[in-house]
Amino acid sequence: MVSLISQIHIEFEEEDQLELMKKCSRKTVSAMVYEQMLFNKYNLEDVDYFNWLQKLKLKKKVEIFWWRLGKAAIPTNMFLKNRRISTDDWCPRGCQVSETYEHIMVHCKYMIDAIVKMGEWGISIPVFSSLDCCLRGLKHIAQNNSGIVQIYCNIVYHSWKNRNAVKHGKGALPSSMVASNALFSAISNSGPYLTSWGANLLRKSQSTWCPPPKDWIKINVDASLLSSNLVGVGGLLRDHKGRFISAFGKKGTHWNIAQLELEAVFWVKDFLKS
Repeated sequence: MVSLISQIHIEFEEEDQLELMKKCSRKTVSAMVYEQMLFNKYNLEDVDYFNWLQKLKLKKKVEIFWWRLGKAAIPTNMFLKNRRISTDDWCPRGCQVSETYEHIMVHCKYMIDAIVKMGEWGISIPVFSSLDCCLRGLKHIAQNNSGIVQIYCNIVYHSWKNRNAVKHGKGALPSSMVASNALFSAISNSGPYLTSWGANLLRKSQSTWCPPPKDWIKINVDASLLSSNLVGVGGLLRDHKGRFISAFGKKGTHWNIAQLELEAVFWVKDFLKS
């Protein structure tokens, strides 16, 4: 039977395509058409979205968030209105526009404020004009400087978390806090250094010391406990270029290294007051 069917000549130059006959997804035909329209609009297949996203090695929560964005599965107000769960599709933070995926990833005023704050710290993050431009731009930048793309992805994620807090009646974090959280999340995931932060920040190094943002001061502390219960606590203050500012040290007696590490932080407070 197979050989007989194979002998049948079919004059059809295009590739075979599956035709939807039955799909138990509990979605209406119009819902599936709308989902396909979103997929075509974002043009994710052309930019190898999911392969590109995986190579960034983001924290799992951030990666899943961006994966859901690619699947059009984040419950924006537009998403909820299209499913008749909500009657309002405007941004809950008062941007006076519909809360689409393009808005939360590219145009949201409060997300851009966090990007601007990064610039004030000496970390240049791009601002895009459209969703398609954003996805293509991030993919291109990731080839040479994945650190900047990691920060951008984290800014969008933490901006969304801040948006959720506002929507559920909680206070909004300032843009500086959103930027700080995004920067910490990107750094703690990718290691002590991001690639090419900017002209004013250190490059990749074999050292495990991680510089703070521009015009910030970083304080490193350490404690040591000997078998004789003699302890030593020291601290070092450096700027964003790693230049020495000040240092302090203190001796004493203790028996618990965990408690000692905690007290070292309070000794920093006393040192700054003095």
